[in-house]
Amino acid sequence: MTGLDKVIKIDVISVPFSGHLFPTLTLVKPLLEDPRFQVRVITGFQKKELVEQIGFDCLALFPDRPTVMEDIANTAKQANLFIMYQQLRANSKLIPEVFNEINRIWDSEGQPDLIIADFVAAPAGVLADRLGIPWITTIPSPVAIESRTTTPAYLGGWKPHQGTFYKWRDALGRQVIRLAKKVGLALVKKNLDTLQDFKLYREDGTEGVYSPYSILALGMKELEFRDDFPSQLKWVGYRCLSFDHLPQEQKQYFMSSKKRVLVTCGTHLKWEKERMVELAKLLSQEHPDYVFYVTLGDPSGLEHPPRMLSDNLLIFDYLPYSDVLDQMDFAIHHAGAGILMGCIEEGIPSLILPQDYDQFDNAVRAELFQVGLVSRKKTDSEVLRLFNELVSQEDWNHLKVLAQRCKAYQPTEILYQEIERLLKVKL
Repeated sequence: MTGLDKVIKIDVISVPFSGHLFPTLTLVKPLLEDPRFQVRVITGFQKKELVEQIGFDCLALFPDRPTVMEDIANTAKQANLFIMYQQLRANSKLIPEVFNEINRIWDSEGQPDLIIADFVAAPAGVLADRLGIPWITTIPSPVAIESRTTTPAYLGGWKPHQGTFYKWRDALGRQVIRLAKKVGLALVKKNLDTLQDFKLYREDGTEGVYSPYSILALGMKELEFRDDFPSQLKWVGYRCLSFDHLPQEQKQYFMSSKKRVLVTCGTHLKWEKERMVELAKLLSQEHPDYVFYVTLGDPSGLEHPPRMLSDNLLIFDYLPYSDVLDQMDFAIHHAGAGILMGCIEEGIPSLILPQDYDQFDNAVRAELFQVGLVSRKKTDSEVLRLFNELVSQEDWNHLKVLAQRCKAYQPTEILYQEIERLLKVKL
């Protein structure tokens, strides 16, 4: 017996990218063990098999075009205005299809009682509002939420400063961000015929893509200098299981007594991977007493054995972070939210080379709160110098404190509280 009149049906909606889907699945996974809930995941076809292996029911979008979402996100070159416009245009054509498919599912199989949607799953929120279904936004990158009075994000990694000049700078930056969003929406609005009632901003000034009821920030408040987040936002800490597991036969490669360094730039940055391997080659030659483990971020290559370029340099197609991070002494990464928070959780000092989007803002926070060193020029000489500083630095007390505080968060408890509040039930 559940103790409720009926089982609570929850639909979890997310794009099929590891950095979006996995943190949200980690958050809701405890609900699988609770008979009071029926949880279903709606995502891209590429993740259907894995989601079902975890134990969720899964409905896959676009089974006839299994890589359509990944093809938009994974660019061959570093993002610029033209590439960003191309992505926006492609997404705007896809969004109505997603909207109609979710609507069809709910018409034929019944509506959920609650929706938990990743922060870029805009159609889910629009449809939920139309149907009067309460919804929760999960966001592993809280810097994406527009600042209203503080230093804005997505401008290359601005640091907060005191003084009149910087107040003017921040105010101008916030206006630039708003204008860019309005222009972007205007350019693709003709493709969004099913979302004509969508507004970028509500009457109270908050952004329409995030839930007006509940936003669960999958991160740490202690790693944030802003104090102007929406009132419905709650910090739940960051937990992210990879769900994929390192094959047993590959564990032999992690037995070295040398210091170990993970090198990664995530799953999306195809154009950076060759450069990353070259940097790892350089570092492995300069530091023969360290072993460098490079992951190329391709989940389809999980079972592939590594290429050993030298005794202390191994190239893996894919390494699940949650299976290998606790075996690392240092990391070199791009400041994606997942790897940044994973390193903090494990207390691993990082050399950070931000590349795109929110990574510059994440890197600023890593630097301000002293959990890693940031390479801005990203030249060979700078990377070599900063890596030497990284491995020589003995005082990582701030990192150790944050690692302890990271473990103190209670995400499951907060999730239950939000479900109770939104559905007006006692669990």
